[in-house]
Amino acid sequence: MGISTFMGLETNKRGLSAQQTALYTVGNNISNANTIGYTRQRVNLAATSGYPGIGQNTPMFAGHLGTGVTSESITRIRDTFIDKQYRQETNNLGYWTQQTNSISQMEDIMSEPSEYGLSAAFEDFFSSWQELANSPSSSAARQVVYTKSAHLASSFNYMSTQMTQVQTNLKYEAMNTVNNVNSILSQIASLNNQIKTVEPNGYIPNELYDRRDLLLDELAEYMPISTENVQSGGLAGPDAEGSMNVYYVDANGTKNLLVSTSQTQKSFAATVSLQTFDETGVEKDLSVSDTFEAIGSLKIELKETSSEKMTMTPATLAAGTVNTVNFAGGASTVALGITTDANGTITDVTYNGNSVLADFKNGSITIPGATANDPVMTLKLNVSADQKTIKDASLETTTTTSSSKTDVKDMQANKGSIVSYIDSYGKAEVAKDLQGNVTLDANGKATITTHGYFHDKLEDLNKLAREFAKQFNDLHKLGYGLSADGTTASPQGKAFFEDGVEVTAATIKVSDLMKDFNNIAASTANLEEGNGKQALALSNLSNKPNTGLNEASAQKFYESMVADVGTEGEKAVKMEYNSGTIRLTISNNRDSVTTVSLDEEMTDMIRFQQAYNASARMVTVVDETLDKIINGMGRVGL
Repeated sequence: MGISTFMGLETNKRGLSAQQTALYTVGNNISNANTIGYTRQRVNLAATSGYPGIGQNTPMFAGHLGTGVTSESITRIRDTFIDKQYRQETNNLGYWTQQTNSISQMEDIMSEPSEYGLSAAFEDFFSSWQELANSPSSSAARQVVYTKSAHLASSFNYMSTQMTQVQTNLKYEAMNTVNNVNSILSQIASLNNQIKTVEPNGYIPNELYDRRDLLLDELAEYMPISTENVQSGGLAGPDAEGSMNVYYVDANGTKNLLVSTSQTQKSFAATVSLQTFDETGVEKDLSVSDTFEAIGSLKIELKETSSEKMTMTPATLAAGTVNTVNFAGGASTVALGITTDANGTITDVTYNGNSVLADFKNGSITIPGATANDPVMTLKLNVSADQKTIKDASLETTTTTSSSKTDVKDMQANKGSIVSYIDSYGKAEVAKDLQGNVTLDANGKATITTHGYFHDKLEDLNKLAREFAKQFNDLHKLGYGLSADGTTASPQGKAFFEDGVEVTAATIKVSDLMKDFNNIAASTANLEEGNGKQALALSNLSNKPNTGLNEASAQKFYESMVADVGTEGEKAVKMEYNSGTIRLTISNNRDSVTTVSLDEEMTDMIRFQQAYNASARMVTVVDETLDKIINGMGRVGL
C-alpha cells in the first residue's frame, strides 16, 4: 500500500509548529532573563506515532515511517534537591543575620571601649573620690564627686532605657515578621487554588510555580519548613507539580500544617501567632503593650471556611410587626426576629433573644457556636436601600480543623529569624508537673523562667546597679561628712545613692541629700576636716570584690558583660558570614540550573531557527512534488 500524497505536508507542518513553539519559549526565557524568581523553561519535544499504526487492519508496509514531532509540554528546569538545600541554608542565614543586627545594637548602646561609656563613667567616679581623699574639705572636690556620681547614674539610666527600647522594638519586629508569615501563607494557598484550577485542564502553569517557589524561599528565612506536593487530578499531565502542603517543622521533627490542600477541596492557610503567659501560666496572644512579655510558644491554627447560598422565608418584611425570618441552606438553618415600624423599615434584629441590629446594618451577623470547638457562622445579608427587603443571603461557616503549639524549648535552635527574635527579646518556660499541669505557688502564681539576650543583659545591668549601690551605700554610711561650722557634729549614716526603692539600672540615682555637699562622707571620724580616709576607702571599691557580683568588683563585672557581648557579636558575625558563603555557593549552583543563560538561549535560538527553516524547506519540496504530480503527470502527448 502506498503512502498518502499529503503525508509529507502534515509531517513538516508538525515540525514547523514544534520548532515555532520552541522558538517562542526561547524568546520568553530571554525576556525574563532579569526577572527575579523566574525559572527557565524548556519545550519537551517527542516524536509522534509512526506509520502505520498498530491494529487488526493495519496495512502492510515496508518499514515504520515517522510522522513528525509534537511539543508535549513546556516545563521548568528546576532541581528540588538544590531548592531544599537553599531553603535550609536560608533558614540558618535568617537566624544569624538577625542575631548580628541585635548584638550590633547592644554594642552600640554599650559603646565600649570609649571615653563616653559606662567604664569611663566608673573611672571618673572613682577618680573623683581619690581627689576628694586628697582634699576632703574642698567644696570644689565635693562638687566634682557629686557631678561624676550623677553622670554614672545617668549612664546606667541611659543604657537601661536604650536596652529596653531595643528590646521592645524586637518584640514589634517579631510580631511584624509573624504577620509577614501569615501573608505569605495566604498567598501560597491562593496560588494553590489557581494551580488546582489550571492543571486538571492539561495545562502547566509555570509562572504560578515560580511565584510559589519565590514565596517559599522568603518563608524559609523566617522559619524551618518542609513541603509536600499533592496532584491535582483530572487531565493534569505528568509534569504538573500540583498544589502543595506546607509544614512548620519543630526540633522533634513534628510537622505542623501551615497550608492545607487536597485534590477536591480548596487550599487553606493557617494563622501563626506568638504566645506568652499570664501570671497563672495560662497562654495568651502576645500583645503590643510596652510591658515585658516573654514569648512562650508559636501557635498555628488552621481554619477552613465554606460558603453556601441561603433561601429566606419571607423575603419581604411585613410592616409594623415582628417577622420571624428563616434562612436555610444545606444543613444550616438560622432564624432571626426582625422588627419593623409602620413604614416597614427595620428597627431591630434579634438572634436567640439578643439584639444584633448593629451587625445587621453592617451586612453580616456572626453566630458563635455553642462551645469553643463549634464552627463560627457568619450570615451575610443583602438588604435594600430602604431597609425593607432582604434581597439575598449567604452563610460562611468557619471551622478550626487543626491547632498546634510549639513551645520555645521545642523550636529548632538557630533556625529562622522568628527564633532569633525570640532568643534576643526573651523566651519563657512555665514550670509543670509530671502530668504536664502548670504548678502554682501558694499565691496561685506560676513559676515562669525567662531567658533572652537583651533580657539577660538588662538583668545583669540591674544586678550591677543594685549590688554596686548597696556596697557603696553600706560603706558611705560608716563615714562622716563635713561639719557645717566646725563644731556641730559631722553628718553620718546617710546613703549616697537613693535606697528607698529597689535599685535598678533605670532607677539608680544620687540621693538628693548629697546636693548638700557637706553630707558627702570623706572622713572616718567626727569633726576631722582633713581626714580623707573614708573617701580613699570608697575609691578603693573600684577593685574590691562584691559578693553580689560573683566576687568581682563592679568595674570587672561590667567588663565581663562587655567581653561577653563582644564574643557573642564576633560569633554571630562569623556564623552569618559562613551561612552567607554556603548559601551563595548553593545559590550559584541553583542559578546554574534554573536561571536564564543568554549564551545558551542564543544557541538554542539558532538551533530551532535552523530546524524551522529546514521544515519550511521540506514543505516547499513536498509542494513542488505535489505540483509535479498534480500538474505534470498524465500530460504525455499534450
